[in-house]
Amino acid sequence: MSTLSFMKIGRTRWFTHLSLAGITIGSLHLSHLYAPFGDLNYRLSIACGYLSLTLIVIYLLIGPYKLLRRRRNPVNIDLCRDVGIWAAMTGIAHAVCGFQLHKGGQIIYYFLHFRSVSLITRGAGNRYSNLSFQSAT
Repeated sequence: MSTLSFMKIGRTRWFTHLSLAGITIGSLHLSHLYAPFGDLNYRLSIACGYLSLTLIVIYLLIGPYKLLRRRRNPVNIDLCRDVGIWAAMTGIAHAVCGFQLHKGGQIIYYFLHFRSVSLITRGAGNRYSNLSFQSAT
C-alpha cells in the first residue's frame, strides 16, 4: 500500500480518527485527574479499560441508531469499523498495562505457575509415603 492511497481515505474518516484520538487523550487526562499520584501503569490501565468499554458500547449502538432513524443499514459502516478498531487498540493497551501492574510485571506468572516450595517440605511426602507403606502391608 503506497502512502498516497493511505492518505486518500477521505476527510470524514480522518476526522473520525482524529476525534477518537482526541477522546483517547482526554480519557488519559481524566485518569490522571482520578489518580494523580497513582502509578503510570495504573492510570493507563484505568483509562484504556473504561475507554475501551465505552467504545464497544458505542460500536454496538451505531447499527440500531441508524435503524431507528429509518435509514437502510449497510453491511459496512466506516464509523462502526473505526470505533471498533479504536476499541480493540485501547483494549489491548489495557491488557498490556494490566499485565504490568499486577504480579510485579512478571507476565509469565499469569500463564505458568511455578512452585517454589517442594511438596516434601509441606508434609505431603510423609502422607504419600504412609499410604505406600500401608498398601504394601
